[in-house]
Amino acid sequence: MSKGLGNILEEVVSEFRPFLLERQFVEKGKRDFVRKIKSDFNRQEKITFSARLHRLDSNTIYVACTIGLYYPSVKKIESFFITDHLSKYPIFAGSISHFSESNMFLSLPYKTEVNLTDVVEEIKSELEAGAFNLISTFPTLESIYLGIINKHPFLYKFYNSYQEREILMVTCIVLLLYGKDKALEWAQENFKEGSYKDGIIERLLVFEFTK
Repeated sequence: MSKGLGNILEEVVSEFRPFLLERQFVEKGKRDFVRKIKSDFNRQEKITFSARLHRLDSNTIYVACTIGLYYPSVKKIESFFITDHLSKYPIFAGSISHFSESNMFLSLPYKTEVNLTDVVEEIKSELEAGAFNLISTFPTLESIYLGIINKHPFLYKFYNSYQEREILMVTCIVLLLYGKDKALEWAQENFKEGSYKDGIIERLLVFEFTK
């Protein structure tokens, strides 16, 4: 009889609690670990474990692990301009292995009580090489902004397409870091001409920081 996806995943997650708690992460729910840095615009670094069942073996799951960098202060400013389902999304996120040399989506097969050690060692290796590499590469909001400007490969989604939503996010980052004048300059240079740009500029002109 199958233990169920949640119980099997817990066998893996439980192996990481001491590892992550030692690094000042706090457990949120059953699958998330969050580390908060209030001094950097309320930055949150979130590591999440997830899984899906094997199609043919109910005692085997595929384990994935992702890292996300969240800035509630940026999202609060975003909500002044637009309210949508993206307002609670991270600044950026991905599989922990997207930020290591392997550069792939990590999904490891785990059969309950069979290959736990191998799976844990592989995920731990990718956490060090990927997730913590990302954190050390971009330790602050300003380092993220500079990474966007300098086209760091981890941040390709921002400069590769420059869709309006990404440009708005960067506008809010600039506003938070450097003030309204710089944000207006960024918006004028990067938004395409049209009603969307006009609306953002109009809102920027009346924006005021609140406590």
